[in-house]
Amino acid sequence: GIFLLSMNRHRKKNMQTKLVVFDFDGTLVNTPSPDKTLIEGMTCLEYYDKWLIENNLPKRKFSGWWGRTETLRPPIFGKFENDVFVPPKELLNQELVEIHKEYYSNSGNLVILMTGRHVGMKLPNKKHVCREILDAYGLEFDEYHYNFGGKPTLTFKCETLDKILDEVPTIKEVEIYEDRMEHVSTFWDWIRLRQKEKRL
Repeated sequence: GIFLLSMNRHRKKNMQTKLVVFDFDGTLVNTPSPDKTLIEGMTCLEYYDKWLIENNLPKRKFSGWWGRTETLRPPIFGKFENDVFVPPKELLNQELVEIHKEYYSNSGNLVILMTGRHVGMKLPNKKHVCREILDAYGLEFDEYHYNFGGKPTLTFKCETLDKILDEVPTIKEVEIYEDRMEHVSTFWDWIRLRQKEKRL
């Protein structure tokens, strides 16, 4: 931990030439989706409803999924061992973990997490639920970007990329890890436009 902290202090903005972007759901972590079959042939939502009943807890009050903290907490995701949250190891994308390590060890890279998960998905300790999971996996980023203001995920992500290029004009290269094909094609369009503008 001490080595990483001291290394981070030397990661200066405006010295970085490459931006490396990792998406969260389905890219870095294979988090459950509402219709995914989880346990005993039930979907995640069905299983969660059953778990609430079995534990004499109030019925589920939400219909959405991706904006709810509960969807990234036990019993849907991970477990508690001696009151410590433990995420499922098998749901971490090990191939991307290795890529992350390689880029993060180079201070010339700005390595960020950027997710469409809402900024308000915070735990009682005030930490964002995605950050809690990544910390538990031992993954650290220079910056964490969460969606806000009800924007479509892709709009939020492209606006965030533009903001970072404005803040760190030394960046000339961008590498993005993303699982959704419709997002990938829009990112290519974004990159081509920035290349035309001689920003990348």
